Amino acid sequence: MTLQLAKRKRENTVRILIAASAEVFADKGVAGATVDDLVVAAGFTRGAFYSNFSSKEEVFSAALQKFTEDLVDAMQSGIEESAPESTPQDSVRSILESIRPLGRVWVLLEAEGVRQALLDEQVKTVYLESRDYLQRALISTLQEATDTPLADFPADMLPHLAAMLLNAYSDALIRELLTGEDSTERLVELVDQILFQEAPRPGQAPAD
Repeated sequence: MTLQLAKRKRENTVRILIAASAEVFADKGVAGATVDDLVVAAGFTRGAFYSNFSSKEEVFSAALQKFTEDLVDAMQSGIEESAPESTPQDSVRSILESIRPLGRVWVLLEAEGVRQALLDEQVKTVYLESRDYLQRALISTLQEATDTPLADFPADMLPHLAAMLLNAYSDALIRELLTGEDSTERLVELVDQILFQEAPRPGQAPAD
């Protein structure tokens, strides 16, 4: 086997292990998941794990990064699938619907990410970087999808806006998973009120 082929094989092994681990960590957490759980989910042996990773926390950090990238890719797909004549509200709905299939794993990984970030400095760094990346991607995606420059928001407030929207949708997804209540329309209404409804000026009555 050539060095190049061996490198590609190792990279493929790492990619599959990371992808398979997200579901395992979502279901069992880092503490509850075993190395055997991770390699069985990926279809490998323990040797494949130990030749590429030194700890479960290292795999979790990689899985968190990869899943964040998957969320961003899903948001972009939501834009691409929306019709050219879509209203801003329709575009937001398409973005949220594209994330929904990932909702269960997202909320569970997010909860585990917070826990591990409070316990492990390296995980904390990855968690914060992933969170910031997702927030920036959400703002960029909303601007692209709705043709809304968000110029009325100070630049230093945009991360807070993104965090608020992500937290609101995460909360809505949790409610949907627990009760079956639709998670999309409530947030579409929230985004509509924040981004697309012109606030009345002082002394001006709200628009009907």
